[in-house]
Amino acid sequence: ADVQPDRLTAAQNAAKAFIADLPRHVRVGIVAFAGSAQLAQLPTQNHEDLVRAIDSFQLQRGTATGNGILLSLATLFPDTGIDVSALGGRQAMVRPQAIDEVGKPPHRGGRGADRPAPVAPGSYTSA
Repeated sequence: ADVQPDRLTAAQNAAKAFIADLPRHVRVGIVAFAGSAQLAQLPTQNHEDLVRAIDSFQLQRGTATGNGILLSLATLFPDTGIDVSALGGRQAMVRPQAIDEVGKPPHRGGRGADRPAPVAPGSYTSA
């Protein structure tokens, strides 16, 4: 009762307002987390798909913030070898892929989660 109309609706409204203010060319993905983290929407420019994903959120117990961050990073950087299956929950069923790699066979040659390839600061502005 501390946030009107309730915390979940206020968070959904804030997320939708954030997306509405973004330029259409910016891809956004959504990771939902409570007791576990789940990939709710792969990165996309389709604001309607993003709003649908946000509207599907349901209140749950727990705050697996770390799992949410790891799943987000695995989605943004799929070749780093971050093992999302160790996080538990439904996200283990989805292999995160870069949006331009969806539908292609998985890449097997990355450097591994312990040593991702360095990038220049500010070079991945959309992430």
